[in-house]
Amino acid sequence: MPRVCLFSKKLKCKPCPFAMDVPSVGTPISSIDELELIGTSPDYPLGGDYYLTNDIIASGPQYITLIGTSSAPFTGTFNGKGHTISGFNIQQQPITGLFGVINNAIITDLNVNCTVSISGASILVGAGIVGESLGGSIISGCTNGSSIYVNSTGGGDYCFAGGIVGYANDGDVLRDCMNAGSVTGLSASSSGHAGGIVGAVQAGIVSIIDVLSVGTVNAQGTAGNTFAGGILCSDGAVATSNIVNGYYLSGSVYVNSVSHDNLVGKVNGTSIIDGVDNPLRTSSPDQNSGAKVQGDLQPTPSVAQTGGSVYYIGSTSNLVGTFKGFDFSKNWGFVTPTGYPMPISGG
Repeated sequence: MPRVCLFSKKLKCKPCPFAMDVPSVGTPISSIDELELIGTSPDYPLGGDYYLTNDIIASGPQYITLIGTSSAPFTGTFNGKGHTISGFNIQQQPITGLFGVINNAIITDLNVNCTVSISGASILVGAGIVGESLGGSIISGCTNGSSIYVNSTGGGDYCFAGGIVGYANDGDVLRDCMNAGSVTGLSASSSGHAGGIVGAVQAGIVSIIDVLSVGTVNAQGTAGNTFAGGILCSDGAVATSNIVNGYYLSGSVYVNSVSHDNLVGKVNGTSIIDGVDNPLRTSSPDQNSGAKVQGDLQPTPSVAQTGGSVYYIGSTSNLVGTFKGFDFSKNWGFVTPTGYPMPISGG
């Protein structure tokens, strides 16, 4: 269970005197009908506190209404309690995810395994958990198993696709999250962007801590303007992405069908990777100034190869010591036969 500062809603370390565990309080959600009441019924306000009581599984081809929009974002708390929302189709445009747009919200311990697919002649953003966070939000202990497909078909329109979050902004914290779904960003005549955890950090400081992506990440679009990253696709010119202990699957990142094992697809602003400012930046034209990680994962990797403890993993791994920084006593566990760790619910 994440510890949250009562004043700032930011994750805090245990000694912080203003931190407390987030309890299972608020309104219980046990069905798709109740889930879709959030933001559409006076009894289920967008600033309310909610928690899942059980898994919610689609009974057949079924569409789901997004929680939060650009004009009316979700600003409350949502505790999935380790349950899964699965089998639904998420297709609303131009920004889509189970949560469309959030602001100063807290989303914890939630698993989503749906189909996120949007296509149209406009700028599009899509992800499994949150389409866009306007800032100040916490997303922790969440897993995406959804396939993400974002296709901008209009002339000059670009797109961003992310496993957990499409757009992130100042003050956002993503922690102990995993993406296992495929992430695809396509643009017919402009730039396609795809990131295993986050599509783009737009502005401000965003922290991405103790995360894992094992899904395929694929970006397609015009050459020189299309990027993909195992953890993050790109950051804005006035953005700082702080990535600590980010892991992704070797050979899983593609730009226009060519393998690009980039941690960050394109560094426009500042990428602080394990405390080092832009340690992996390269001017190699085929990597589009991206942050590239070389070499195989080792429990104690070579700093010369990786720029620190951020590196990618091989095809399988089941050694707890391999995932440096992950808390296997509370936040992570090997609960599936795949050999990869997954976030575990704090209750």
